[in-house]
Amino acid sequence: MAKKSKKHQSKNPDGGIVYSTNEQWNPFAELSALQSEQNDNQADENAYLHIHYEKKGRNGKPVTIVKGWPSDDDIREHSKALKQTCGVGGSVKDDAILLQGDQRSIVEDYASKKKMKTKRIGG
Repeated sequence: MAKKSKKHQSKNPDGGIVYSTNEQWNPFAELSALQSEQNDNQADENAYLHIHYEKKGRNGKPVTIVKGWPSDDDIREHSKALKQTCGVGGSVKDDAILLQGDQRSIVEDYASKKKMKTKRIGG
């Protein structure tokens, strides 16, 4: 006997409601509550600064990439401060700050002083 496809099965353990006799019930109210909860979870995930270290495509020269800034104004302000703190050059491209060299520990210290959460990505 072939297995049933999970594609058409309901995610609700009760099997889902097809029809309700309750005139007060609004199925879309539950759906909007679930969607707002998912958006909150995504906002928490995006609250981290992702710190990458990369050498590929740059002739072997190491670069620290910091992604996850909340707005463009923040990127410009923090870019200048990070470059001064690290004592290196850098730039802003595609909503990310590029710093010359391996500056991951300095960026983490800077972020902790500004009460930001960080995640190291890669080696």
